[in-house]
Amino acid sequence: MRKGSVTVFLTLLFACIMVFVTTFLRMARMRWAEASGERMLKASMDAVLTEYDKELFEDYRLFLLPEWAGGELRWDAKVKEYIEADLLGNRSYMNVGDVAITGRTFAVDGGNQEVVRQILQWMKYEVGIGFLEKVMGDVEAVGKDAAPLEEMGGEVEKDQEVVAQNQDMLRLLMYVEGIKTNNTGLDYSTSGKLQMTVPFAKMAAVGEVQAADAGVGEVQAADAGVANATIWETVKGGYWNPMKFHEKWEKRVRKKREGREGEKSQGATWEGIPEGEAAKWLEKVEGVRRKTEEAIEIIIRLQGKGVSEGESICDIEGMKVGLESNLEILQKAGKLKDVYELRGEGGLRRLSEYFRLQRKEWEGYSVRNLVFDYSSLNPKEGVKNPFASLGAKLGNGILGLLLVDEGDVSEAALEQADQRYRLSQATVQEEKEWDAEDVEKAVNGNDGKGVLDFLDAFLGQSSSDGALGGYGGAIIKNLSLNEYALIFLAGYGDEGGEGRKETVLRYEWEYMVFGKREDKGNLTAMANRLLLIRTGMNLLHVMTDAEKRRQTYLTATALVGFTCMEALVRLTQVSLMVGWAWEEAVVDVAALLKGHAVPVIKTRENFQVKYEDTLRFGKGLVKEKMEEYSDGKKAGSLDYKGYLRLFLLGVGENVKTCRIMDVIQANMRHRYRDDFSFDNCLSAFRVKATYQTREGLFQKDWECAY
Repeated sequence: MRKGSVTVFLTLLFACIMVFVTTFLRMARMRWAEASGERMLKASMDAVLTEYDKELFEDYRLFLLPEWAGGELRWDAKVKEYIEADLLGNRSYMNVGDVAITGRTFAVDGGNQEVVRQILQWMKYEVGIGFLEKVMGDVEAVGKDAAPLEEMGGEVEKDQEVVAQNQDMLRLLMYVEGIKTNNTGLDYSTSGKLQMTVPFAKMAAVGEVQAADAGVGEVQAADAGVANATIWETVKGGYWNPMKFHEKWEKRVRKKREGREGEKSQGATWEGIPEGEAAKWLEKVEGVRRKTEEAIEIIIRLQGKGVSEGESICDIEGMKVGLESNLEILQKAGKLKDVYELRGEGGLRRLSEYFRLQRKEWEGYSVRNLVFDYSSLNPKEGVKNPFASLGAKLGNGILGLLLVDEGDVSEAALEQADQRYRLSQATVQEEKEWDAEDVEKAVNGNDGKGVLDFLDAFLGQSSSDGALGGYGGAIIKNLSLNEYALIFLAGYGDEGGEGRKETVLRYEWEYMVFGKREDKGNLTAMANRLLLIRTGMNLLHVMTDAEKRRQTYLTATALVGFTCMEALVRLTQVSLMVGWAWEEAVVDVAALLKGHAVPVIKTRENFQVKYEDTLRFGKGLVKEKMEEYSDGKKAGSLDYKGYLRLFLLGVGENVKTCRIMDVIQANMRHRYRDDFSFDNCLSAFRVKATYQTREGLFQKDWECAY
């Protein structure tokens, strides 16, 4: 019994040891299988990542895995294929079962952040941060000149209230005197002549009464209260004497009442007075009455602002009294229609009585004392505003003025507006963009504030407190996206670079800034923005150069000096200075588009357009002047690409990324395959694989990314 117990004990002990060893070996084999499965899964997924879009990487340095819609290309099957190849020779022990993709990260996920991440990685490791010096140099060249704008804008604003009063005075001059005006002064014709506008309050003037047999005389300058010969020559054709009308009608009514036959005419009433003639006369009276009332309203407004006779070009109190007296007469004259509708002898008697009384009323009507003072400076016909109209100088468009051959401008456009393009377009609609009409309005805005305000905003966003007013990564990300676009995309003047592949848009840089579908639209928008920026920069010089201020002041005085409004003269001078700065800006932008660098701030020595050039300004002069710029970039100057860098600072990261992707997608479709889309490109994916071994089943899950 004792010997048997020892045998049993040893047998049980051996069995336990064998169970332990067997279990340990099985667990070891399972761990080895799991490790092998994980290794094979990772290796297979890495192998799949090597099948990135080669053309996309070659052209734009982006690692993305194409995945076509509809499951035509199944990367889960590809992973399984690689695992099975790795299992060759081990199938007797382990096999792979189901392989499924459990997660995908597309290039467009997270607001296109996968694309942004890869761009930043490439810029960091391949380009470095050396480009920052170039960008910061361009920013400093422009941003340092923002300081004078606040002072200049304040100087312009000081005259605003006075200018508003003077503009009211100009409207009073137009309503009463009949001289056409605008917000800056007299409105000259294209030939430089003063213009008349009708009706006006003084146009009904009573001439001196001649002898009874000679009838009523014509209106003379003295009757109209116009002492200036030039003004009288301009407006005398608009005057008429209501007394002559009364004289004619009185004779007709008298003849009718005396039983003699009245004048015969088609459409005549039974009274013998043509109905159409009465209507025309009443229409004239109504026009004069309306302008008289408007003139009185302006005088009341001026008096409410405390404008006195010494600050005006007329005796506004005396003019108000005279206009109110005339208004009563005009209102009574309008009652002719009521009397005219009466019939029979009673009607003729009433009509005769009306004319008798109205004649006495008209004898009290006077415009002799409604006088404006032109003594300061007689207006001279032939004085032209050299900057009166931008429209005529622009011709068919700004590009026609700026480019030597507008026929070379690309007409290409993006054909497909996908999700990213529509997003960028929606963003543009929320922003204010300056087109040719806005530029013309700003330059012809009379007070220079439109240009200065735009320049102030631009310099603010381009300064270290503006677009670069963040810290760390935000600045680097913004600038890196910009520089990536300048390296891999094309723009005006860089379309045909060596080794450059064919693109859908030729002006991709410009598309980055403005997001218009057409090349021509983007280039035009770029030209307009450059034009406005350069106008503001040039205005800084014109407004501080004593000789240029003297020349523009003389012209302003000749144009509006006779009004005796010094604030209006100064305002007109600013308008002239803006126009001069604009013409210089046209030369600057033409030079930039030609590839030259232009000084950021001008001096008397490098200011190209002389004052005597302004009247002959045109494409020929622009071509002549722009060639005076050198090709090399000097200190304190910027070229076209430098301004483009600054403009890109004002484009938001999301919009900028969308536009980069718009361009890349369009080019990939054009060059290689028309079904390319960022929507079907993977930057990462997760796979779950099921393995079967002798010991059982196990699963491995892994994610890989570029």
